[in-house]
Amino acid sequence: MVPMPPAGSFCRIRLRNATSSGPEAGVEGASRFQQRIWRLVGETVEIAKQSAGIVRASDDDEALSLRKVVHRAVHNVGGDIEGLRFNRAVAQIYELTNALVRSAGLVAVAPAARLAALEEGVERLIQLIAPMMPHPAETCWEALGKLGLITDAHWPAVDSALLVDDEVTMPIQLNGKRRGEIVVPKGLPAAEVEKRVLSLDEIVRMLDGKAPKKIVIVPDRIVNVVV
Repeated sequence: MVPMPPAGSFCRIRLRNATSSGPEAGVEGASRFQQRIWRLVGETVEIAKQSAGIVRASDDDEALSLRKVVHRAVHNVGGDIEGLRFNRAVAQIYELTNALVRSAGLVAVAPAARLAALEEGVERLIQLIAPMMPHPAETCWEALGKLGLITDAHWPAVDSALLVDDEVTMPIQLNGKRRGEIVVPKGLPAAEVEKRVLSLDEIVRMLDGKAPKKIVIVPDRIVNVVV
């Protein structure tokens, strides 16, 4: 897709660039972010065209994970906007964009199971940026093939079931220093957590054949291996 045309004063809203060191850098960062969203929209539309003949399947794990990210973002951004926490809302939008860009690169592996989640995610992203970037949002909305104006669309609904985590990420410390992390089912018994931690290549390498003196596990929170 060709670059999106400039949208006037949108660059002066609170779209922050984490590396900006002045007003001009902030504007440049916002412009790059706009173009990134425009490319994501174009890539999603192209993937949908190329996959027009496939039979859609149920979400796989990757698609379900993306849907959770999308619905959490909608939930959080909505609350942040209502609470006038605009910087937090923008941070959530940046994180969602990163997740969608990553997912777009994985859809080609299994488009039947993943395309629907990507399409939903990109549509929700455009709705989230609409209050802050109305003109680019309308352009993206039209490119996605949506009828009517995005300003007339309802705020996206949130599936509360997708806000609940069934997995947790537990940091792993070795003698109090973080050495990695492990993703496990929520509520996994401590004995199984210990077994999985001790089988990790990084931990095996650091233990160098020695048995740990003690393993302290805070359920669903953190693992500390003492040697």
